[in-house]
Formats: sequence, C-alpha cells, structure tokens
Amino acid sequence: MIEIRNLAKTYHGAEGDFTAVKNINLTINDGDIFGIIGLSGAGKSTLVRCINLLEVPTEGDVLVDGRSMLSLSRRELLAARQNIHMDYGILGSSDLDQASPLAARLQTDFLLPLIYPVVRDGKFKAKFLQKRLDKRARESGDYVKAFLKMFGEARPYVTMQSCKNQFYSDLITPLPDKIHVPGTEIHIFYALKMGAKYRARYQQHFAHPVLHEQNLQHEELLACHPEQWAHLVKSIAL
Repeated sequence: MIEIRNLAKTYHGAEGDFTAVKNINLTINDGDIFGIIGLSGAGKSTLVRCINLLEVPTEGDVLVDGRSMLSLSRRELLAARQNIHMDYGILGSSDLDQASPLAARLQTDFLLPLIYPVVRDGKFKAKFLQKRLDKRARESGDYVKAFLKMFGEARPYVTMQSCKNQFYSDLITPLPDKIHVPGTEIHIFYALKMGAKYRARYQQHFAHPVLHEQNLQHEELLACHPEQWAHLVKSIAL
C-alpha cells in the first residue's frame, strides 16, 4: 500500500518560489490501478518523482507498506526501487526530437515569446498569427480546435519559466538507441501523417516497439477520438 500524506514540492529560482504540487493526500491499496492525468504543467511528473523520491518533497511524507520512504538510507532506497517495474510503456504520437542543447536553446528563446501567450491566454498576442491560426482551424475541421482544447486553452497559472523548461526539454529528449527493458513492452501510437521519419526514430530508440498505426496527425487520436484512444490503451494494459 502507498500512502501520500500532505505532500508538497516547491522549487526555488531566480524568479521566486514555484510550488509544483501541494497538499496531496492519497492512498493506493494493493491491486489498485491509478492514473495521474492533468494539463501540461499541472505537476504530474513532479508527483510521480516525489513518490519514488527522485525528487525529495518539500513537505509531507510517502509511506510504502507503512514505512516512510524519507526515513530510508540511500542504499535502502535503491533497494526499494528494485520493486518498481513498468509492464507497459505507452507513447502517444511522440516526435522524440533530438536537437542539440544549443539548437534547443536557440529555438526556445525564439519561439517562446510567440507560444507563451497561447498557453497563458489561449490565443496569440500577434493578431496576424491569431488570424492564421483561426484560418487553419476552419480549414482543418475539428483537429486544430480539439488539439488546442486538449492543449489546455487559457492557463494563466503557468509561468513563463515553467513553459520554457517544458519546451526546451521536449526539444532535446535525450534517448539512447535500442532501449530494451526485460519484461516491459513499448507501445507507440504512430500517427502516419507525421511522416515516415518518425517510424525510423521509434525503431532507432526502442529495440522492439509495437507500433499502432493510425492515418491521423500528431495527437489527433487523443484530441479528436478520446474514446478510441482509451479503448486502445485498455486493450494493451488490461
């Protein structure tokens, strides 16, 4: 059993303190299946990293079978992590970009001022860009509208630094080749309209990926056909 008690994680930076998660209380009993979902920047990854103590919580505690993970020595914590296993790794139509740190930094610095208003306010600050987006939405049917809605629409609570970190990390995605973890199956929802180069990327970075092909665009399955997406996930994991 996993118990999370009053968990919080705050990061301290030049722009001030940023609390990624706070006041989390959760009990997961043996055999329970839990999913953590939320908008980009909501704190999903931070919460998971706090559970296995890859991030140390600022407040609160994590107990596994009644024992506090914060009380473990480094050696005991490494031993406890041996019990963590992933049966299925499921990736959406990921691009797995492999830009160099310099190229990723330049792209981030150039594009972030354009993209951040969309994240914060739900629309471009520049009127000509907003007009182009509206035209694209009209021409593409439901895809662009559904994608933007999934993207989160207006999120005034997301800071520019958080958006910058997310954008930069998405561009570099450092991955070795031919990843193989015994006992773990890698399933990838491959949107064919993204292009053949992405098939090559998936086969480069994973030893035995199972590709589920759809004649769709990037994340169109999740954005426009969420019930089909959920059915596919269940058919893999259950």
